[in-house]
Formats: sequence, structure tokens, C-alpha cells
Amino acid sequence: MQWTVTLTGSTITGLTASNFALATTGTIAGAAISSVTANNLTSPNTPNSTNWTVIATSGTGTGTIGLNWANVTGLNTNVSNTLPFAGQTYTILGPTASGVSVSGRVLTHDGRPIRFARLTLSSFTGETLETQSDERGEFEFEENVAPGETYSLTVAAKRHTFTQPTRVISVSGNLDGLIFYADKPARTFLSGKPLGK
Repeated sequence: MQWTVTLTGSTITGLTASNFALATTGTIAGAAISSVTANNLTSPNTPNSTNWTVIATSGTGTGTIGLNWANVTGLNTNVSNTLPFAGQTYTILGPTASGVSVSGRVLTHDGRPIRFARLTLSSFTGETLETQSDERGEFEFEENVAPGETYSLTVAAKRHTFTQPTRVISVSGNLDGLIFYADKPARTFLSGKPLGK
């Protein structure tokens, strides 16, 4: 995040991060000013200007971050503003605690539901979640699924095979409508002599 500090009148030299303070609310932690840069330099060799850019990092947590001009230590001229002077405030929204869901159905080759199919959702960091399909063939992972992660989703069911039992999915939000179709069962032919002959 950044602020533009504009002065009226004389140019200023010697402005640094120590002349400012970040005012935070909420659970913000680790926010810090990373640079103070003069714009529209009146001299190519001296950072003196009426226009400065202050850049800060937001740290972690949620809340607000404001820039205050705290003091004039080290400046080449006096500032007429009453200090501290409060500047613009940014609102920081951290990642939400809730996750996302992954859901779908397990069906036979001709669209009938398969119940009690076992679904395994595995992250590439080693975490594994499991669930089963219900009587409608539906399944859902609704807890501990992290947005922005990539998972492998695998299905297995008794008396059924799947040409593609595993899929790799990238989760950016709620992901629904996933369908696993079981393979068409192979026909079984019986051979033998007719009874009574």
C-alpha cells in the first residue's frame, strides 16, 4: 500500500521513514514502512521535493492501517501542519477462516447412482480427507478444504471400476458438479451342454 505526501510551498529534504508512524487497529501485526521516495525532484542529486511517496507492507491480520506524519526530525525546514498529522487509512481484510467445498456424484455408466462409493481427497502437502456417496450417489467435502490448493480426488466402489478413478483439481472457490462415471460392466457368457442331454 502507498500514500502520496504533498507539501505546499518550500521543498523538503531529509524526509525518512522515521518521520512517520503507522496507526493500526484490529489484529494487524508486522506492518512497516518500506520506503520513502521523493517525486518531481528539483535537483537530480538531492532528494528535495514537495511530493513524496510512502510505501508500507501490511503485515498479517485484519483491521486498518493509517499513515501519520509524526515529527519533523532531520528536515531542512519547518512544517506548518499540527503534528501528528493523520493521513489516509487502508482497510485490510485477511483470509477467511472458513474453507470451501468440493462436491459431485458417482454414477453408473447409464446414470444410476452408486451409493457407498469411497471418495478420497488428498493435498500435495500430505493431508487426506475421506467421505462416501449417499443413496443418490452424491458426495461432498465441506470441511478443511483450503482455497488456492491443488488436490487429487480418487473414487473407489465395490463391483465397479473406473477408467479414470483419480482427478487432479485446483480449488479456488466452491467446486461442485464433479461426476465420476463407472465403466460399463463386461458381459458374462456361460457355456455348457443343455441340461438333460
